[in-house]
Amino acid sequence: MDRKKGDYYTILGVLRDASRNQIKRAYRKAALRYHPDRNRSPGAEDMFKEINMAYTILIDEQSRLSYDSKLEHPEKDVEQTIVTPPPEPKASITKKGKSRFSIIVDPSLCLAFGSCETLAPKVFSLDTDAWINPKVKILDEAGADLEDILAAAQTCPTKAIIIIDRKTGEQIFP
Repeated sequence: MDRKKGDYYTILGVLRDASRNQIKRAYRKAALRYHPDRNRSPGAEDMFKEINMAYTILIDEQSRLSYDSKLEHPEKDVEQTIVTPPPEPKASITKKGKSRFSIIVDPSLCLAFGSCETLAPKVFSLDTDAWINPKVKILDEAGADLEDILAAAQTCPTKAIIIIDRKTGEQIFP
C-alpha cells in the first residue's frame, strides 16, 4: 500500500476518482493484510481501524462527497480530517522534503498537547487558527530524522501520531 499522505484514499491505496469496485477491492486487500487475526505486528489493529474508517467514508456516496469537499476546502472544517500538507504542487515541501516515512496525526485522538511540536518543530505544528479543538498538523515529514520524530511521537499522551514505513507499509509507531 503506497501511503503518500494521511488521507483515506491513500490509506486504501486508490486514486480520488476510484470506482466503488476499486475501493471495495482495495479495502479487501488491505483488510486481509492488517486484520488483527492475521497480522500480530504492533499497530496492525490500529491500521485495520483506519482502513475500516476509510472504507466506511469512501464507499458511501454522501460521506465521500462530504469528505472530498473537506479535502478541497479544509479551512471550512473546524475538525480537519486531513492533517498532512496539501498535494505537492500546492505544498511548500521540496523534493528533499520527501521522507521514507508517512506521518499521520489522528484528529480524533489529538488533544494538541504540543510536546511533539517542541521536540520536532519542523515536522509538527499546533494549528493556532482553530479556536475550538485545535489539532497538530504535519509541516514536513522530512523535517527531522526518524529518531527525533519517534521521540516526539512517544510524548503524545493519546498516541495520536502514526508513523508508517512507505516501503514496507509497516506501522512503525505506535
